[in-house]
Amino acid sequence: MQLDEAIRSRRTVRQFRPDPVDRTLIDEIIELATWAPNHRHVEPWRFYVATGAAKEPLCAIHRDLTREERPEEPERAEARYQELMGVPVYIVVTVEGDPIPKRDLENYAAVCCAIQNLLLAAHGRGLGAVWRSGNVIRDARTRAWLGLPEHERIVGLIQVGYPVAPPPAVARAPVAAKTVFLEG
Repeated sequence: MQLDEAIRSRRTVRQFRPDPVDRTLIDEIIELATWAPNHRHVEPWRFYVATGAAKEPLCAIHRDLTREERPEEPERAEARYQELMGVPVYIVVTVEGDPIPKRDLENYAAVCCAIQNLLLAAHGRGLGAVWRSGNVIRDARTRAWLGLPEHERIVGLIQVGYPVAPPPAVARAPVAAKTVFLEG
């Protein structure tokens, strides 16, 4: 697959087949993620991969958050838990913080680039993925589950697996509507 095609055809996938994803594929997409640009070559990213029974604590945290946010809908929390347990792979991507604000922002941006690389690499291997954030990445229980040091924060929770069906393309705004040329 050519790069232009990969960029244009990658879609957010939220529904996965139950098939396991081979560890080699996970290693490959993470390795490609690490080729993202990063200031001073600090490689500020960390990847935490959960499969099988190791996913359960994370899915339970999601369930608990849903119960806390919508106590009047307990069935929703359990359905969410079951849905999330069906996701074959979770990759939690974190950034090592820096006490210098400029460097901290540069590191965060580098990790976002790494996540984009990961999403494209997954797509190129026939995998689907979704980059999630939300309350779960800011919850102390998630940090405790991962054993994160104080200076490390979660940038994204990436769900990976084989898509049930390819999502349809979504129209993009014309480039001219989002571009300003400053010419001399």
